[in-house]
Amino acid sequence: MFAKSKNRVADAPAAARAMDELRRMVRVLRSSNAESEREAGITAAQLFVLKHIADNPGTSLGSVVSRTLTAQSAASEVVARLVARGLVSRSAASDDRRRAVLSATAEGVRVVRSAAPPVQERLIAGLSRLPRVQQEALADGLAAWLRAAGVGDLAPSMFFEPEAELARAESRGATSHTPTIPMRRDAIEPYSTVNEVLLSHPETTSVFNTFCIDACCGGNVPLASVAQRHGIDLTSLLSALRTTVVRVREAKAAP
Repeated sequence: MFAKSKNRVADAPAAARAMDELRRMVRVLRSSNAESEREAGITAAQLFVLKHIADNPGTSLGSVVSRTLTAQSAASEVVARLVARGLVSRSAASDDRRRAVLSATAEGVRVVRSAAPPVQERLIAGLSRLPRVQQEALADGLAAWLRAAGVGDLAPSMFFEPEAELARAESRGATSHTPTIPMRRDAIEPYSTVNEVLLSHPETTSVFNTFCIDACCGGNVPLASVAQRHGIDLTSLLSALRTTVVRVREAKAAP
């Protein structure tokens, strides 16, 4: 059991305020992420990065890091996913072949134009309007809170972004007290493409057939976009796919 604080009653109002503000933050971020996955087929973090790249053709990874206020490793993971999905192209700079530049593809530009602005832009803009002393106090307070909760050593990632690669990097240098993040390389998410799901889980072929989704045409499209295009409830599709995977996995594990 935790030791009782002598100042528990006095601290309660401030603690409740802090928790409520955190709840508001998580609520708006979760809502924004759900909207992004539903409308654009990518996470809000990916949309945030993609919008910056689309607005600044030929930008660099360093510029993405600066604009998103995140670590280079986290930004690099998101950019890699955008490149893999054909939303961002990476090429050598014309003036220095050793330097890589990033640009949104035609599909990437279309996604940005069709999606609502990511809420991260509003949060960062609001933060920038605070006096420097308040920004520093906020950062110091959050860091102290997380250290006191025992999660201060956890590597930061972009909001609601899959963290398989970050978990691998963290596990290589983690100490015994560092929290770990489960790796989910075969997770079925709204931004997973039909081909990715079939490659990791061939047993889901029957589910796609049931929903009349043809992997041959548009197999590289995210599930969220496929569902929207065919008028399918995304939650039902994801549930059916995941249930099938679990059922097959349990059958294989049975004696």
